[in-house]
Amino acid sequence: MQVVREQIMRTLTLKPNSLDQFKSRLQNMSYTEILKIRQSERMNQEDFQSRPILELREKIQPEIMELIKQQRLNRLCEGTCFRKISSRRRQDKFWYCRLSPNHKVLHYGDLEESPQGEVPHDSLQDKLPVADMKAVVTGKDCPHMKEKGALKQNKEVLELAFSVLYESDEYLNFIAPDKHEYCVWTDGLNALLGKEMTSDYTKTDMDTLLSMEMKLRLLDLENIQIPEAPPPIPKEPSNYDFVYDCRGTGARNADLDARVPVLQGPSFAGSQHIVAVETQRGTQRSINLAPRRWSSAAAFFFFFFFFFFFFFFFFFFFFFFFFFAKLASAPWAACILYVHFDPAGRTVILFLFSC
Repeated sequence: MQVVREQIMRTLTLKPNSLDQFKSRLQNMSYTEILKIRQSERMNQEDFQSRPILELREKIQPEIMELIKQQRLNRLCEGTCFRKISSRRRQDKFWYCRLSPNHKVLHYGDLEESPQGEVPHDSLQDKLPVADMKAVVTGKDCPHMKEKGALKQNKEVLELAFSVLYESDEYLNFIAPDKHEYCVWTDGLNALLGKEMTSDYTKTDMDTLLSMEMKLRLLDLENIQIPEAPPPIPKEPSNYDFVYDCRGTGARNADLDARVPVLQGPSFAGSQHIVAVETQRGTQRSINLAPRRWSSAAAFFFFFFFFFFFFFFFFFFFFFFFFFAKLASAPWAACILYVHFDPAGRTVILFLFSC
């Protein structure tokens, strides 16, 4: 009986258009086909109920919820045209409400007729700061549904009604044009208040987006057995010299099995060049990242060779310049270089005479 019941229910989910089509699909839903479907569903369920998959699902779920929240707020920024119900219960007036781009103010105002597109903020006269909003009520809890004769309204209007409570006893009353807009606005207003979005539309979006994201992330692991337990954490390395050496010696000897440390800030051991390194095991080590300074001997040799080559180049440049100028008989650049060596004073005196 359970197999026959499942055959009928699965055939009805295909939504046959006629009785003949129902009979045809029911014949295709044989006992063997039911067993294959059950086995496939059982395997998928086992895969998605494993511990790593459940942990991945819990990690992705907040990201999907934040995505849904942003979509709701963006939809509120576009705005919606609502109908006003007069005292005689006539829905012949319109008003428009939309959220400001900075998500801080609700702009709303009356309209002569239903707009064809978005209504700009400037044409909406009234404002309600989001900071003044206290709560969102729905259905029979709305003030405009508690009025005399309001409970006699049909069930559809009652399910589309919601109100925003602000200040002490002031309300901004809404009647959504359809169920979709009702879910979007109640979710968006609750998100502005920092409350949970609980509409059926949010649950459907969560299931759809979460299932799609899970399949995309597990696409590379298709037909690969996922272990139940995580791999063991390796032992701590013998040393922690695995940070890039800033003093020019290159990368030090690194233990590739060790976890990458986290730098906790440049205020450790009273020095601005020493940082604290904390591994995932809780161990702390200090690393000196101060740049290496030159020694006095290195500085002396550097400046000595610099000035030596400078004066050497300067001397030979002018010597050859004036020498070749003399050979060329240039009247403006002729000169004589006279070198005198003093044995007593052990000095060399250079005289440069212009001709």
